[in-house]
Amino acid sequence: MRFKNYLYLNEDEKTFKKLNVGLVKQKSDYDKVVYKIAEKYELSMEIVDAMNRLNKKLDNIYSGKFKFDFCLREDINIDDLKVKKTKLIDRLKTEVFKTKDTLAKSKTNMERKIIER
Repeated sequence: MRFKNYLYLNEDEKTFKKLNVGLVKQKSDYDKVVYKIAEKYELSMEIVDAMNRLNKKLDNIYSGKFKFDFCLREDINIDDLKVKKTKLIDRLKTEVFKTKDTLAKSKTNMERKIIER
């Protein structure tokens, strides 16, 4: 995105551009930002569905306090989790990469719609 377009973004749009998917201890309010941006720019809610699927898969192999959520920085790396079934950790990593890719596509779609304005 060009710098001049970035100057005109509001705080929610700037936050959305910085968001990542990661393991966090406490749920954040960034999902509200995602909903606002998705509604404003008519983006697909696929990212929210992907996040829910990711947490369901995490629940199958991990029963601790960390959950996947939208964040600016992760609290813990996936490799540091103490999981019940270590074989499934690679599948979980694949799902995380797919979810991050979906988020990146949403960010790109938002940028396209901003440029079209």
